[in-house]
Formats: sequence, C-alpha cells, structure tokens
Amino acid sequence: MALIPAFAVGRSQEVLGLVAHHARQNPDLTYRVYLDGLTRAVTACYDRFAEELTGQYRELRRWIDYRLIPVADRVDRDTLVREEILGRPGVIIASSGMLKKGSLSYQYALHLAGDPKNAIFYSGYLAEDSEAVDFLQGTVDDLVDAGIEVRCEQRRFYFSAHAPKEDLVQFVFDVRPRAVILIHGDADKRTQVPDNLFTLLKQMESDSFQVFIGQENHPIKYREGKFYQE
Repeated sequence: MALIPAFAVGRSQEVLGLVAHHARQNPDLTYRVYLDGLTRAVTACYDRFAEELTGQYRELRRWIDYRLIPVADRVDRDTLVREEILGRPGVIIASSGMLKKGSLSYQYALHLAGDPKNAIFYSGYLAEDSEAVDFLQGTVDDLVDAGIEVRCEQRRFYFSAHAPKEDLVQFVFDVRPRAVILIHGDADKRTQVPDNLFTLLKQMESDSFQVFIGQENHPIKYREGKFYQE
C-alpha cells in the first residue's frame, strides 16, 4: 500500500491526475485509489465544477473513476486497513501533506510505517519541524513509544508549488486588484533578489493599486479607500 500525503487543494488533484495517467499507461496493474481527509471533500468540489477544469484533467479523472474509492467514515477506513492486511495493492491520497499529527494522513502513516511492503511518497514542501521529517528520520514519538521501527519505503518528490514569476505578474496585470500583499518567504530576501516580484509589481503601482510586503507585527489596515501598513 502506498500513501501519498498531499495538500488538499491543488496538489491532491495533481497527484490524482498522475496516478490516473499511470493507471492508463499500465492497464494490467490493478489497484484501487483511496481519497480521504479534506482531500476527498476538495476533490468533490473539483468534480462539481468540472467544466472549469482542463480537458486533460477531466479525461484522466474519467479513466480513474472505476478505481476511485472516497473514504467517508471509520467503517470505510477499517475496510481499507483490512485491504492492506490482505496485501492488496492500493494508493491512498490524503491530507495533510506534512503528516500533521492527528490528521488522517498521519494516522495512515502510523499504520503503514512498520511494513517494508508499504511506501510513503511525499509530494511537496516539508517543514523541518514537521511530522513528515520525523517519519523520514525514524523519530516519530508514537512509533518509538510502541516499539515500531519505520521500515516502509519513503521518497520525496519536489512538485512546483506555484506559477512562474512572469505568470504571477501577468495574473496581477489581468486582475488589477486594489492591493497585492506578498506573504511567503523571508521579507528581506523578497526584495534583494534581482528582478524580484516585489520590484516588478512596484513598477505597476498606481493610485488604484498598492503593493506590500507582509511582515510580522506590521499589520496592513484598510481606511478611507486606501491600505496602510504600520
């Protein structure tokens, strides 16, 4: 059994598309695909607005439908556990992406970690203090306390998390918001890198469009039609 912890919005659906592509390219391999946690709910929203999605994604989703099993409650999870015990192949896509303690992906990881036939494939950024890194290092308190060694295969894949800088600038140009607040990453580095996003957006700034760097303890407030950073 393979567990793919994934962020619920966007990343899980990207992973689902890749799994569907693999299933289409390897029709002789029979396995089920399980969705759980917030991943299941968000994917259902994607499906409700299928006309807004790319044709490629819709085609892949149709290909995987007959394998796809949404996990909705404890009964479903107990059934899934029995499937794993019987050694039946399957893929679980569940949030959280960093195996946050208490999340469903964390619970699955605890169950799968001790068997070398299982695998955990990480699909995104992992903070150094995250439970996912603990799994990679074999230092998960819940497993150590239970005397269980992490023996499953673990691999990291580095998916891109956002559009290229040029596309972000074009998006702002097309949407023309009243304000853009950059909140990801170190504030100093966001302004020091050559041709950084902040500088490019600042060149577009006008009376109707403002650009800010989000910083701790410097709230941005809206007053009398303008944004102000303290």
